[in-house]
Amino acid sequence: MKVAVVSESFLPHINGVTGSVLQVLGHLNRTGHQAMIMAPGNPPPTCEGFEVVALPSVGFPGYPQVRVPMVAGGRLVRELSQFGPDVTFLGVQRCDLGDPASYAGADVVVLGAPFDGGTSYRPGARFGPQAVRTTDYLGHDGSRPSLALRTDGLRWIPATNGDFNVPVVTLHTLGDLFVPFKMEQVFNQRAKAKGSDKWLVQRAIRDVGHCAFTAAEATAAFDAMVLWEAGGPKPAGDDVVTPATVAAPTYGCTFTNNTPSTEDFTPPAIRAGFQANYPKCQ
Repeated sequence: MKVAVVSESFLPHINGVTGSVLQVLGHLNRTGHQAMIMAPGNPPPTCEGFEVVALPSVGFPGYPQVRVPMVAGGRLVRELSQFGPDVTFLGVQRCDLGDPASYAGADVVVLGAPFDGGTSYRPGARFGPQAVRTTDYLGHDGSRPSLALRTDGLRWIPATNGDFNVPVVTLHTLGDLFVPFKMEQVFNQRAKAKGSDKWLVQRAIRDVGHCAFTAAEATAAFDAMVLWEAGGPKPAGDDVVTPATVAAPTYGCTFTNNTPSTEDFTPPAIRAGFQANYPKCQ
């Protein structure tokens, strides 16, 4: 939990308020919470491992050691907005990359950029990512109404654990740098571990784009899967796990189909240019 402490008095001035705040900070530190302190005067930059924000102030008449904050509301809003709340992807639990225990059970960790520091004079681009994340948060209590019914924001994303009992035909471009071909091998291993590999057919495509299949390749795979599901024969596929097979110069030739179509992701001429550098298919 994140806790912002705005105090009328703090170190180095010692009084009852300061003592109470120190007790609270000590408890927050021991229980693993995050905190930020905002206080007038010249407080230390940190306390109990938490950041201390010094607020402009003036001495109280007759008691100059007692500082009275003189700060505009906008400053408070800005400091509090930068501190929190924890705005996470789809409302899933936050983690700390410096604390492996906080993501020990995670299959996926999403790293976001809530502020675009690479743009200038474009406030929409700079603050847009943060605005998208915080648009459904209520500032007065930190709640997120859109998650009132569920908090497991990734619930609709299926786990690729290889546990299935229906025909599955996959396509994967060999040069995909976003989702490497290695993922096909991992999926194959998981399917075998679950006893689902009898339902799995995998095909390698000779292209460098992400999911850059031609319409002919995608249609052939889809038709084969539908026929299989309707009681037809199990379609042919590629061996994706045997190193010598995958390393063969002609690997991926079997199901690569360069028949051009207006629906192709990669223009035929560009794909032909890529494939001119590949080993020739027999």
